[in-house]
Amino acid sequence: VIEHPTKLDPLSIDEINNKYTNSIIYLGRLVPEKGVDLIVRLAENLPKKFKLQVAGLGPLSVIIKEHRNIKYLGYLEKEPLKVVLSKSNFLILPSLKTNYWEELFGMSIVEAMSQGVIPICTNHTGPKSIITDKVNGFLFKEEDFLEGTLELITNLTEDQIKNLQINCILSSSNYSIQSISKKWKRLIG
Repeated sequence: VIEHPTKLDPLSIDEINNKYTNSIIYLGRLVPEKGVDLIVRLAENLPKKFKLQVAGLGPLSVIIKEHRNIKYLGYLEKEPLKVVLSKSNFLILPSLKTNYWEELFGMSIVEAMSQGVIPICTNHTGPKSIITDKVNGFLFKEEDFLEGTLELITNLTEDQIKNLQINCILSSSNYSIQSISKKWKRLIG
């Protein structure tokens, strides 16, 4: 399997200190299977010190736009996306399996990790192939996502967050254009 490369240049480890604390982001389609209901429920239960932003398009954007605890960013191109990610601490991806769909390779996870953003995801096939639980992100069962995320983000220390962010940046190098190019070269000779 050869994954997709991230187009974002990684954040330097020195820049981690410039991140806003308590900033959470979701990137992706705004459809039921992406867990939009869980995003809304998370927003309703977040302690006031946390800021939740949502970037993406889809039929459920109306729900996101109207929620008072969510800042809706719409669709973001490469440079604005890099700016938003460089200031965020956590990415949430609360995907929900259906009879016909499961989260596979999550480009948003790799892009976020390249910017030192810690992914918190449901334990679908794709996130499990990218994230080493508690090393460069967190994986939860669907039914544990909301409670687990709330407990996690309120209890992590600044040192734990910094270590996870460094691990994310280092792990994301596996998905750089250079790394993926090398895999293709080995495959096709």
